Amino acid sequence: MKFSFNGSFILLGTSENTIVLIDAFEGKQLHKFTSSFNETGIPLEAGFTPDSKYVITGSDNKRIIFWNIETGKEI
Repeated sequence: MKFSFNGSFILLGTSENTIVLIDAFEGKQLHKFTSSFNETGIPLEAGFTPDSKYVITGSDNKRIIFWNIETGKEI
C-alpha cells in the first residue's frame, strides 16, 4: 500500500494481479492497472510521481509504465 504525495490517493496491490487506485477520502476505486507484472503475476513495484499526477509501475520484463491518474490510461 502506498499513499500519493498529496494524500489524495492510495495504491493497493491485489491477489487478482492488479494494482488498484483508490480515492483516499471517499474510499472508492478509481482505476485498475493490469500491466507490468512478473512471471508469477505479481507487480514488482508501484508508486506515484512527486506531483501525484501519475502512477508508475515496473516489472522484471524491464518495462516501466506511467499511468495517468485522471484517465487511468497508460502513457
